[in-house]
Formats: sequence, C-alpha cells, structure tokens
Amino acid sequence: MKKYIFVCCLIMFLSIGNVFAQAGFTGQPGAGFTGPAGGYNNYGGMGQPVMIHLPITVNEARNLPHDSWIVLNGNIINMLPGGRQYTFRDATGEIAVDIGRKEWRGLSVGVSDKVEIYGEVKIHRGQLHIKVHAIRAMGA
Repeated sequence: MKKYIFVCCLIMFLSIGNVFAQAGFTGQPGAGFTGPAGGYNNYGGMGQPVMIHLPITVNEARNLPHDSWIVLNGNIINMLPGGRQYTFRDATGEIAVDIGRKEWRGLSVGVSDKVEIYGEVKIHRGQLHIKVHAIRAMGA
C-alpha cells in the first residue's frame, strides 16, 4: 500500500513538473502578440514594475512605472541640496538621482566622467527620481 501511494505521488509530481515545463516562457516579451501594448508603458504594460538589464535613456526611464530596475549611462553634472541628490544627464535629458555614501564605494568622478548607474525608478508625490544601488566609472 505504501509503495502504491509513493508511486501515485511520484507520478503526480512528475506530471505537474511537465505541465510547468511546457508552459515556460520562450522568446522575447510579446513575441507572439501583435496588438498594442496595454496600459502604462511599452515595457511592462499595465504599470507593472520591470527590470531592464541593458542601458536605456533618461527619456525612456521617465516612462517606466515606480520600482522598475534600470541601467543608465551618462554624466553626473551637479550635486543638489541635501548631499545625496545629484543631476544625471545623457543625450536625451536630465533626471535627479539619489546616491548614498555606501553606493559611491570611494569612487570619485567629475562632470566630464562617464558613469553607469544601476537603480530603481522612484515616483514620490508626482516627482520622479532614480534611487541608485550601484555606480561605476566607464571608459579610460
């Protein structure tokens, strides 16, 4: 009897795993869909946070929902009042970025130095900024 229950459980476990394996995602997002994107943006649709692992522009970042993870390449052009807020610029525009002391990790960059930042889109009371989780110097 115990052997019968074990075999039944094993068959059920394997068949459930097979169903999930067949239902897995393949290809690019929306690869089989040819209609318009629904909702908030063209990245996640319906305002859901997304994670973008390739660099995007400031202009593209402005169209993403709260808590989306992004990568930006450009320059930090000035420090805003408060000590953690900076202005980040790329070819498409400027955006406020919040960089804490531990995220700098001793890095020192000037206005002309290109940087790559990894962070989250944050929208608070209608104001958009990027909460930086990592920053690195690019080039030279």
